[in-house]
Amino acid sequence: MPNIIVDYFQDGSKLGVNLKYFIEETPLGTGGSVLNTDKFLDDTFIVISGDAYTNIDLTKAVEYHKAKKSKATLILKKQSIPIEYGIVITDEQGKIIRFLEKPSWGEVFSDTVNTGIYILEPEVFNYYKKGENFDFSKDLFPKLLKDNIPMYGYITDEYWCDIGDINSYRQTNFDVVENFLSDKYTKLDEGIFVGKNTIIPKGVNIKSPCIIGDNTHIGEGCRIDAYTIIGNNCYIDSFSSIKRTIIWDNVKIGKSVECRGSIICDFTKIQDSVHIYEATVIGKDTLIEKKFNNKTRCKNMARQIYSYIINS
Repeated sequence: MPNIIVDYFQDGSKLGVNLKYFIEETPLGTGGSVLNTDKFLDDTFIVISGDAYTNIDLTKAVEYHKAKKSKATLILKKQSIPIEYGIVITDEQGKIIRFLEKPSWGEVFSDTVNTGIYILEPEVFNYYKKGENFDFSKDLFPKLLKDNIPMYGYITDEYWCDIGDINSYRQTNFDVVENFLSDKYTKLDEGIFVGKNTIIPKGVNIKSPCIIGDNTHIGEGCRIDAYTIIGNNCYIDSFSSIKRTIIWDNVKIGKSVECRGSIICDFTKIQDSVHIYEATVIGKDTLIEKKFNNKTRCKNMARQIYSYIINS
């Protein structure tokens, strides 16, 4: 959905940057899509996978790349469960000597994984032509390794999370709310932040950590428990209970609603006395009618089931 990205960021001026877009007409792979920029990349450049959330200091990583005279530097991170990622092993000098994309447990030879953030020199693309489909990890990097092109790993201990599924998305949000700081929000108490023009009556029980956005109304008698994130322009009616739930923008929640460990997308309406339980995702523009209880509906299914209610 390139149009959504272009419409949101536009020319980048509101963020203090200058953006240029290159849109692939057909899928070209992670490497082919970058080479699609053609002569735009005429000096050292950084590739960052769009589904990662990180505070890695890129300046230090680039300095490491330059000091090593590397042609391709992969930013690496140690993970306790590495099988969802490409794993990499380096020698004592940091030079990459082996890697494997998404191994099984029997193939795991390292806990150091590829974050999908690369610092590259333009000449690494000499192996391919514009318009060819190829992948960095599966195609380009093995060729560089085989030809003994200087390729190094920069191991970081800074925060990085690959948001590839619902669980990692939720955990990333919880990590953010745990360490949240912003001068655009009012700090009501330790770990509790509230946006502009938000109404919270006396007697509402809010537990830390929690973030509530702008122009949101919380009804009397509500309980907003820890690890809850509520977006902008939301309305939560009286005596509702929200716990470990991520609520996007423009959501309306009725009276005596109970939400536990769920994700509720934009413009959703949840009527009175609805109960929504763990691992539920409610898609954009959805109406949940009164007294709906997804725990009852799913009681005969396996315990770990994910309930998806998408665009109903």
